[in-house]
Amino acid sequence: MTTKTRRGVAKVSDDGTVILTAPADGVGGFRWQLELPARVGTLVRRQQTVAGGMGAGSEATFVVKVDDPDGGPVHLVKKRPWEQQPIEVLEYKLSRD
Repeated sequence: MTTKTRRGVAKVSDDGTVILTAPADGVGGFRWQLELPARVGTLVRRQQTVAGGMGAGSEATFVVKVDDPDGGPVHLVKKRPWEQQPIEVLEYKLSRD
């Protein structure tokens, strides 16, 4: 299985938080996990929003309190809990601009 990686920039808000979201398909046992270097900040909240019934799409939302936006990239990793290899990685560089 090949991992698909996408990169982007996420803006840190005036209150020092950043909100990261990732689309989920609701099937297959895949979940989004946050990989956050300790010096970047801390996870404040994680939420899974389901849009509809069984098998419907959903969205994973992570709210991070940022201490050091230059502390390294933040990753959202989509994988099954029992597998090592992710199928998708979203890599974010944090910016205050």
